[in-house]
Amino acid sequence: MVVTSRFVAVEFDTFWNSWDAIVGGNVSIADHVGISISSLTSVRSQIWLSNITGEGVCQAWITYDSVSNNLNVSFTGFDWNNTAVHQDGLVYSVDLRKELPEWVISTATGICSKRIT
Repeated sequence: MVVTSRFVAVEFDTFWNSWDAIVGGNVSIADHVGISISSLTSVRSQIWLSNITGEGVCQAWITYDSVSNNLNVSFTGFDWNNTAVHQDGLVYSVDLRKELPEWVISTATGICSKRIT
């Protein structure tokens, strides 16, 4: 029996894997933020200026508009001068009612059941 888990995830990744995005030719995205729909491969991704090794603290805002079906991810990063910058533009159109079961569990803030309506 094959069990298929349906999920929608926002990935904050500081390590490149073979399934991660390639930008222009052979250039890979090491630090990146991705939106994944029931797969490790992101449907959308964007370079993340994370500065995790420099102990930079980042913030993220994840919103979903059920009318337009847009999942929007904005986050902070750091430019080359170690100045905090706001990064946005990571958007994916997805109908969560079709991708997720009626009840879901959030792992971002702990166990929390939510009903998809």
